[in-house]
Amino acid sequence: MGRPPKKISQEQKPEREDGRRMTSMFVKPAIMDALKKAAIDEKRNAYEIVEDAVLAYLKKAKRL
Repeated sequence: MGRPPKKISQEQKPEREDGRRMTSMFVKPAIMDALKKAAIDEKRNAYEIVEDAVLAYLKKAKRL
């Protein structure tokens, strides 16, 4: 098991106008490389591709 996440006070949390919240995760290097290349090819941000993939998964799993 990993260590518990660091606690961040409300004042330290960055806020975005679009309401998105920051997260981090570990992915295999090959996946990260492919994601970065896809983002460049599609002229999009990598987080948009990840967000679309997670949304599709949640809809398929009927969790959203």
